[in-house]
Amino acid sequence: MKSIAKITFDGIQNFPHSKSCIFKGNKWLTPTLGVEPNSWTVCIIYLEDLQIDNTVMAEIKMFPEADYLHVVGNKFELFGAKQFKCYCQILEVIQE
Repeated sequence: MKSIAKITFDGIQNFPHSKSCIFKGNKWLTPTLGVEPNSWTVCIIYLEDLQIDNTVMAEIKMFPEADYLHVVGNKFELFGAKQFKCYCQILEVIQE
C-alpha cells in the first residue's frame, strides 16, 4: 500500500541551509516519531519541488505492518532535525 501525502516542514524558514539538506534528490527515507505502537521507516518520493509555504506533495510507502497509518486525513510527525519539525498528512490511499 502507498499514499499521496502532503509533507509540511515547520521551522525551516529560520534555517535556510535545511532546505538544501531536505531536497537532495527526489527520495528520502526517515522514521516516524511518536507513532504507536511503533515507529516506522517511511520512503518519501517527492512529486514536486518544495513550495513557498514549505510543503511538498509526495508518494509515501511503509512496511505492510504500518498500513494502519495509510488513512485519508491521518497526520503524523516524521523525524526532521532539531532545527525543524516535519509532518505528513495522508491525502489519498493507493492500493497496490
